[in-house]
Amino acid sequence: MAYIQKSDLYTHIYQETIDKITRANDAMVTDAINVGIIEAQGYLSRFDLVQLFGNGTTAPTVTDANLMSKVKDLICWHLINLCNVNVDYERIESRYKYAIKYFNGIQSGDMQPPNWPYFDTTTLPAMPSGDSVAAFTMPKRGNNF
Repeated sequence: MAYIQKSDLYTHIYQETIDKITRANDAMVTDAINVGIIEAQGYLSRFDLVQLFGNGTTAPTVTDANLMSKVKDLICWHLINLCNVNVDYERIESRYKYAIKYFNGIQSGDMQPPNWPYFDTTTLPAMPSGDSVAAFTMPKRGNNF
C-alpha cells in the first residue's frame, strides 16, 4: 500500500481540479506522488524511511499527520507544474516553500520530530577489511611567471 493515495490529496486540492490538471490520467498523479515522496525522503535520510513511509508491501509504522501534510504540499506543487487550473498558485507555492523549510530544519538538526526512529546502522553489512592504502600525486610542475 502506498504512503499517499490520490484520495489523500483531496485535503489540499479538489478531486475535480486534480482530474482537470491530469486529464483524469491517474498515472500522472502517481508520478507526482512518487516525486514528492522521494523529495521528502532525500531530506530525511537519517531516519528509518521504511517506518516513516512504508514500502511497496508494508504500511508505515509511524504515523505523523504533520509529515503527511508536508509531503502532500510537495506533491501538490509537482502536480500543478502541469497546469494550475482552479488553483491558487501563490498559496501552493508558499506551502511548498514552507514544507522545504520544514524539511531543511529537520535535516540540519534544528528541529527534532517526536517519535521518529533513526536509521539503524548496526545492521549494515561489514565494510571490507584490509590494510592496504594507495595514495599518489601528480608530478610536480614548475611554473614561472
